Amino acid sequence: MINTLNEKASLELLKNNRLGRLGCVLENGEPYIVPINYLFEDEYIYIHSLLGQKITAMRINPKICLQIDSIADDGFEWQSVIAHGEFEEIENRDIKTKILYRFYEDFPRFTPVEAKFNKEISLKNVIVFRIKDMNLTGVSESY
Repeated sequence: MINTLNEKASLELLKNNRLGRLGCVLENGEPYIVPINYLFEDEYIYIHSLLGQKITAMRINPKICLQIDSIADDGFEWQSVIAHGEFEEIENRDIKTKILYRFYEDFPRFTPVEAKFNKEISLKNVIVFRIKDMNLTGVSESY
């Protein structure tokens, strides 16, 4: 049976996970979805990346979403949350540095994009952004 998750349950799923799928729209109008690691801090979802097509797309059209799920081993019981909002690039050096260090603390093994980043690379090459003006929708299925 499919049920709606309330805001508290949706936030808990968001806080207790670190992997999601970021959705945006490319300049040519095609949807683009990519798996990302994220941090949930101070009621924002923070993500970082090197410059590429998703950053270019979000700078043109800041409407984005992040989908997070939790699926039981049997595949029949699950929860899913989509956070709709807007791309906001972090320009403040102190906030950017704080978030990047949090990524280092929380993710001992990095994804391929993050593997290109190390402490020697200038902060100007790494883009840190967050999802602002979030609206959460969540559903679950259980027996």
